[in-house]
Formats: sequence, structure tokens, C-alpha cells
Amino acid sequence: MPRPTPFSTDHTAFASTARAGFASQEARVEGEIPPWLRGDLVRTAPALFAEGRWAAAHWFDAIGMLYRFHVASPTSVTWSQRLLECDAARAAQRGEMPMSSFATPNTRGALDRALHPVPARSDNTNVNVLKLGPDWVAMTETETQYVIDPASLSTRGRVRYDDALGGDLAMIAHPHLDVARRRVVNVGTRLGASAELVVFEHAPDERRRVEVGRWKTGEFPYVHAFALTPSKTVLIDHPLRARPASLLWSNRGYIEHFEWQGRTPTRLVVIDRRGGPTRVLETDPMFVFHTVHAFDDGDALVMDVIAYPDASVIDALRIDRLRDANITAQASLVRLRLDLATGAVRREVLLADGFEFPAVSYGQVNGQRHRRVWGARLVRDADGLRSTLVRLDLERGDLATFTDGDVVYGEPVFVARPGATAEDDGVILAVGSSPSQGRAHLAVLRADDLTRVATAHVDVPLPLGFHGSFARA
Repeated sequence: MPRPTPFSTDHTAFASTARAGFASQEARVEGEIPPWLRGDLVRTAPALFAEGRWAAAHWFDAIGMLYRFHVASPTSVTWSQRLLECDAARAAQRGEMPMSSFATPNTRGALDRALHPVPARSDNTNVNVLKLGPDWVAMTETETQYVIDPASLSTRGRVRYDDALGGDLAMIAHPHLDVARRRVVNVGTRLGASAELVVFEHAPDERRRVEVGRWKTGEFPYVHAFALTPSKTVLIDHPLRARPASLLWSNRGYIEHFEWQGRTPTRLVVIDRRGGPTRVLETDPMFVFHTVHAFDDGDALVMDVIAYPDASVIDALRIDRLRDANITAQASLVRLRLDLATGAVRREVLLADGFEFPAVSYGQVNGQRHRRVWGARLVRDADGLRSTLVRLDLERGDLATFTDGDVVYGEPVFVARPGATAEDDGVILAVGSSPSQGRAHLAVLRADDLTRVATAHVDVPLPLGFHGSFARA
């Protein structure tokens, strides 16, 4: 199998200086940050794409970095960054990758594969960073999660769960928080003769998982996110599926074992959080990375998702495709209404020209009907990657947008004003980087109309990444 060729990230939205080691500086603040906004925005991003004989084949496989914007006052912001400290990073810097990655082949030889049919899974926790109780936790889509020191951004050690679910459960990087009950809810995958998707929960400051329910299947879907309401969890079995046995003795990337079965429906697996029967409903084929929000509505369950017509978006993010121009992956904001009495699913397109990295006023609308959604619309053309931040009002259908020259923004993070009653009373935090200037900044925008409030500039580029979160001081 040919090895991936290196990807030059210079003067692109993927440029980074994280390889040089820990760095920190005072940001230059323009405007005035609201006095109530104090705390840390901690994020992760793929940053190291090639080292020696090793090269990532997919955006998702680049070694992650962590960075932090510490907001101390309306005019004082400190920025810092560090390349993720993990076994995968150390292996990559030796020019090896014996672990299973998303789409990059591992470097194990035939004897090693024969003696160990299942490779170790990557600990490159480059997908998400969340504050869970006292800990900042960096996550990927394997059994490994790391506790991160927010000041130094160094790795303190693996998260250790003390429960009967075991250490081989591959947990996804998009847990939900049940705000009313103070429970973290997440999904894990366990592979054997068949596959099991396990829903579990625990208190934010505890590391003892309690099983809520599980679903067994012969072919399992690639699961990146799920939906949660006060009474239900919904797993999305879109028709991108793999057989557990296909992963044995393989040195191919994890996603290479999945096949798009576009003539089969998407199955929505509804697991009752109170112990009721599991229901499986069907809708049209689609592929979903991210859910937006969900709520109960009488005998129905409503969930909004960012839906693609197929899984070709995964191929669009391979390194050889990122070198090309005119790459677009069209997503739509889709509402699914699941009638749990009849088993029918009604599908409604809320926004055909959609976006990614959706955000809501999570603490305020948790488990309830929502009205506002924020996101980032990304398009690659001959001039490079372009982005637009958006705010959609679901009741009125109006769309507010924010663009900033060639600055590429990723996921918007909503932070509510203390005491806010309106769903959009707060700010959006978005990190953007300008490929032409080689510099990045943190933009603070009014959440209701996306007008700029303040900007905290740093003299380094920051690569387009995935997810992160803000925690108040």
C-alpha cells in the first residue's frame, strides 16, 4: 500500500507553528470584551501533517495541538499553544505509526499483524476538548481520553474510568450534558463477533459510567455524534457501515473498512433513558457528522441534524483532495420528526445551503425547543478555503452572516451573558486565521446579529480545527 505524500500547510488555513514547542503571548485586543466574559477558551486542531517518513492521509489524522485564549479582563487576553503530548505524536516524530488511525495506513509489518490481529487504536485526541467537572478532557474516537493542564496545555494522564464497561470501549468525542440532571451522556462502540453501541452516563465530576442501554448490530455505522432529549437518546445508523471482522489483520485506516450502502435507509435507533424498549425507525439515506439539537414533543421526538446526501464529504477531506481547488461538500440543515407512536419519520429541510460545526445556546435550551443556531459555512475554491459564520433564526427563517476577508473561521462557541433570558443574549467566540497574513485571532461577536465586539490578535497562524469549549473563570 503506497504511503501518503506530505502535505504542505504553509500559507493555508492549516498552517501551524505548534511543532516548535510550547508558546505563549499576550494578545493585542481591539475593541472591548464584555466585562462579564472571563475564563478560558480551549480548543484542539490537527497541526502536524508530516514528519520524516510519516505523513497523514486525512485531515482527521494529523497530530493534534491544543491552544488556549485566557480572557482576564476587557482588554487582557493571553494565548498559548502546545503540540499534543501522546504516543501517536511520539511515533509520528519517529516516522512511524503502528496505531490504527482514521484513514492513514499503519506501519505494522506482516508478522505483527499476524500475531496481533487488532492494532492499538490511536491516542491522538485531536477532536474535542471539554471541561468535565474539575478536568479539561481532550477526546478522540477511541478508548483514550486525556486530562489536560489548561495553563501549560501538557498532558496529565489518561482518564481512568472505574466501572464494569471496561477499558476497550471506543467512546465518541461528542458527549452531551443533561443540564437538569447534571449527567454526562455518551456513546461507545465495542467490537466482537458483532458490534454493540453502548449508551452510558455519569456525573461530570465522576469517572464511573452507568449503562443506559445498548444496541447490537451485525454491521455497525461510523458514529461521530448522537441526539439527546430528557427521555431518549438517538443513535444514527446512516448507511456507512462496516463488518467487525473486516478490521482484523488489516493495516488500512479505520474508515477504509466502511462501505456506503446508499440503497438502504438511515436507521434511527431510539434508546429510552428510563429503561423502555428500544425503537428503530427509518428515513431516507443520508450521512451525518453533527447533530444540532433535539427535544421531546408529546409522542414525538424532534432532532435537527447537519445532513449530507452521502458520505463523499469524508473523501473530500483526504490530504490529496485538500490540495485541489473547487472542493465543496454540500450539507443541509434537516429537521427529523420521529413519531414514536406510529414509527413514521417526517423530514423537513430547514436550510438547503447549510453549514457545519453547529452550536446552540446549550445551557438554556437543553432538552427544550430551540430557535437559534450558529455555524460555519466552509467552501474551497481556486483562491483557497473561505468561510462565513452564520446565525439562523428557525422561526423567522432569517440568516445573519459574518465574513472577514480571507480569515478562515471554524466552530463558533456560544457564551451566554449571566442572567440572560433571551436565547441569543450573549456572544459568539470564533477563532480565525488569515493564510495571507500568517496570523490568527479570537473574534468576539454579538450572538444576535454577528456584529464584531472585540478581537484578540496573535502573531502566529492557528490551523482550522474541530471543537473546543469555554469555561468561565
